Amino acid sequence: RTFHGGWGWIPFSLAAFSSIEPSINLGYCNARSSSLEPFEVLASMSPLSCSILSMVFLLLSRVSAWTAARVPTSRSLLNQRVSSALQMPHYSSSILSYALRGGETSHNLGQTISPSTRRAFTTLHASVTDDVKATTQQDSNDDNNDDDDDDDLSAYRSAFDLDFPIRDFGGLPYWDTTTTSNNQFRVLFVLGGPGAGKGTQSELMSQHYPVVHLSAGQLLRDAAQDPECPHCDLIQEALVAGNIVPVKISLSLLQAAMEKASETAGNDILFLVDGFPRNEDNLSGWCTYMEGVASIWSVLFYSCPLDVLEGRILERAKNSGRSDDNLESLHKRFTTFESETMPIVHKLMRLSENGPWSVTDIAGQQSLDEVWETTQQSLNALIQHDILSANAQLLKALEEGNEDAYQSKCTQNVLETQKTGETMGTISNAELDFCTGKKVVVSYTRTIPDQEPVRESRTWEYRGLDGWRNVQLDQTTC
Repeated sequence: RTFHGGWGWIPFSLAAFSSIEPSINLGYCNARSSSLEPFEVLASMSPLSCSILSMVFLLLSRVSAWTAARVPTSRSLLNQRVSSALQMPHYSSSILSYALRGGETSHNLGQTISPSTRRAFTTLHASVTDDVKATTQQDSNDDNNDDDDDDDLSAYRSAFDLDFPIRDFGGLPYWDTTTTSNNQFRVLFVLGGPGAGKGTQSELMSQHYPVVHLSAGQLLRDAAQDPECPHCDLIQEALVAGNIVPVKISLSLLQAAMEKASETAGNDILFLVDGFPRNEDNLSGWCTYMEGVASIWSVLFYSCPLDVLEGRILERAKNSGRSDDNLESLHKRFTTFESETMPIVHKLMRLSENGPWSVTDIAGQQSLDEVWETTQQSLNALIQHDILSANAQLLKALEEGNEDAYQSKCTQNVLETQKTGETMGTISNAELDFCTGKKVVVSYTRTIPDQEPVRESRTWEYRGLDGWRNVQLDQTTC
């Protein structure tokens, strides 16, 4: 639009008038008609007329620049080259316009510049043309790659879909987790390079949250030392070589561990699956064998540079007793991680774009406290869905007079404070305060027509097999 349309030639004309060299015929370039007219027309005008005309041209040049900024991406490189060329000393925009036309003109402009200058601008034209073609082709290839990626991800989407109803409690949105099947395990993938802090953070989460830590690597290491495991030799060989263990073996160990843990930890827990999926085979196997068995709630990815990982592995090797805690194994494992696991992290990020779950990228090279703070924020965001679901379910049971459902959510002291059949009214201004990962206070305002608003605070604790229980109720008249 800047070079070939409507009034787009005017800013170039103004630029030509202001920067033309004395050795070049004075003239301006009309990009539509490619005609040259004498400069004497301006010379004969009064200073006031020239000033007014210059202001008009300046205004139109601003509008032209605004229009050019909206040219499609494939032309952006051309615009950048033109802008760069306009800054070149001793060359006018008329010559530039000549170059942009490829040196093809029947007018005397091309004849008034030196052969070397003509060759330079002809080269500029060829360069711009080639780059624009290449950019356009790249844009087309990127679009095709995006389509291919979407087709590639379609096979995994059903296994990663979380079909939770999204509800609102006093202004706080949450997943209604009461609809979750008790037969499905809740899984949080924990990924990162060797020594990035996956194990350390998972252990902290296990201590402070209702989660069970299952390290795919530790399960494999334990199996490698178990003479009763039919795959112990294969697993040991893969660990030392820094290779990936076949997915069927990893998944069988994971599923058995989750089934065992759920017998004592209850159904409201999160399983931290540390170090899985590691490659395309893992991801494909998960979608094939775990769909309907487990649902992915989130992914924590701990990124960390190699030099930091080296220091951590060497320090850990002093006491870990692990056969793969050495620099040679680390470099093999890190290379495998970069080539096989990182593409899976990127794929998971794309799968999470349509939500509601997400991939959280955490800088693992930070201090332990800083990494733990970010980890807690991610866990709190997941735990709040269970808390708000339980609180909403409790209030519904109260209002409907469902004594059994109400008692299943409260301890005895709360049952004595509030009876069923009470009108709940409108809930607003809800807030959550995490005392710990296993003790959370939900506060909200309950408004009933013709009554004073009441501010209620319910303290919830995680009680193992019993899940989340309301252990305390405080009420204050607003």
